Amino acid sequence: MVRWSLVLAAALLSSCASMETGRPIDASAVQNLEIGSATRAQVEAVLGPPARVVENADGSTVISYAHISSRGTPFGAARARARTAAFVFDASGVLQRKATGDSDAGSDR
Repeated sequence: MVRWSLVLAAALLSSCASMETGRPIDASAVQNLEIGSATRAQVEAVLGPPARVVENADGSTVISYAHISSRGTPFGAARARARTAAFVFDASGVLQRKATGDSDAGSDR
């Protein structure tokens, strides 16, 4: 009886898998980065190296960040959260646009 309880507990705990990719994005830090004055160097100093960099033919640059975390439960439910941030800089490296997004998804199997 005790052995089966331990096996069941181990199985339940192993099904609580979690995954995380990217580094957390501080929403208040993003909000404090001012369009027209913040530079790419300042953004990277606050958020770290970007996950993706796209250099456009016109000299502008887009950098983006993503943080995704998910967690399963022993009862089959899964929950995932994602936060993204993208920044567009002109040819001189000054912030022209920024966008953030958050999503929270869950499912019951």
